[in-house]
Amino acid sequence: MKIIKIIICTLVFTAIHCSQSPTLPWNIVIYMEASAGHLYQAAFKNIDEIIRNTPENAHVFVFLHTQSATGWLYHITKNNMYKITDITCDPSVAQTLINVMSIAIEKGPAQRYGLILWNHGYGILDPIYDAQNNDWSVPYDGPYNVGCSIKRSANMHRLYHRGVCVTNQQSFLSNEAMIYAFNIIYNQLLNGQKLSFCGMDLCKGAMLEHAYQLSDYTEHLLASQECEMVDGWPYDMVFQIINDTPNASTKEIVAHIIDTYKHYYEEHTEHNTYTLSTLDLNYAQALKNNIDNISNSLISMMLQNDHAQKMLKQLRTQCKAFCDAPMYCDLYQWYTILLEAFNACTGIDKQSDLYGTFRQLLIDGLDIMSAMTVAQCTGSASTHAHGCSIYFPQFAVDVSYYTSLFAQKSTWVQFLKQFLM
Repeated sequence: MKIIKIIICTLVFTAIHCSQSPTLPWNIVIYMEASAGHLYQAAFKNIDEIIRNTPENAHVFVFLHTQSATGWLYHITKNNMYKITDITCDPSVAQTLINVMSIAIEKGPAQRYGLILWNHGYGILDPIYDAQNNDWSVPYDGPYNVGCSIKRSANMHRLYHRGVCVTNQQSFLSNEAMIYAFNIIYNQLLNGQKLSFCGMDLCKGAMLEHAYQLSDYTEHLLASQECEMVDGWPYDMVFQIINDTPNASTKEIVAHIIDTYKHYYEEHTEHNTYTLSTLDLNYAQALKNNIDNISNSLISMMLQNDHAQKMLKQLRTQCKAFCDAPMYCDLYQWYTILLEAFNACTGIDKQSDLYGTFRQLLIDGLDIMSAMTVAQCTGSASTHAHGCSIYFPQFAVDVSYYTSLFAQKSTWVQFLKQFLM
């Protein structure tokens, strides 16, 4: 209650901030969509943390939406928050995000820009709103796994998790809308300058599909493969490095965020199932190309060998699930399982061009993923995580997956179709 009272008092007595601001090393925008799913108290906690520890060398903006159709944009300085303006939430979450970023970029000129999406997360799949239960969900394509950082019953589990930016207006930031918004931010608002990082303070954001569709617009993706606790990142510490080391590189800053996240989650998680990773999106296209070649090779194997599909399905079961989402698996683990199975197999001609090339593709892909993962942390129960997940259902492809740019541009979907026949 103390935190809530502090925030309410600040909201009541805030004043319009000065429109002229100096150019600083950083502009960081936290887009807090807290209107759906029991997140408003966590929003107040995080805002209190931000206010108490905002770095002097950064413009920090918070957009907060908790109810009705109006949100508020604040410029945060240490121990103060200034309301910039009310913002009417557009039926399109993408347009609201664009409106927020337009004002924040104008009010806070900077050398580098970071954007944090703060809300629920369902990975790459678009969630469906269930009006009867007043809840969002996606098809889980497998048995429910309660090995999660959040100790809740199965029925309550989703309510306390953090698509992306679901609202009280039954809207969200879809894959297509995400690409649209980031394209506008990159081309029109930042005049061709990429965001230094996009942070996803939500569940299951660290996916190759997200990395691929953001790679033209941002340099790094900072997100979790696992579920997050309801209060997400420890904002009282995440930006401390900007004060301590104003000239720190983006990679040093995101590595610091991961380190503070690790310490916080070690202390507070129930099952020690947590992850956070930073992906260098310059490698996204190379990894996509590698997956295309791997997919084509696996399709050829399944068409040429009646036993290949059965073997691949058995290997897929060795991939450990994340949280409540068995349809997502760690891409590095999948490659490793394939490589180990290939090396152990005695019933194939390993000297043939097909299998020789396939083995090298696996090795190359593992090298790309190692280079792509700038920094990461994992809990002791999530050591199978190496920084990047991929959608890999075992029963059927969800229709919303086809809207992702990766599904449209890669041969992964063709592999999934053959695999699931």
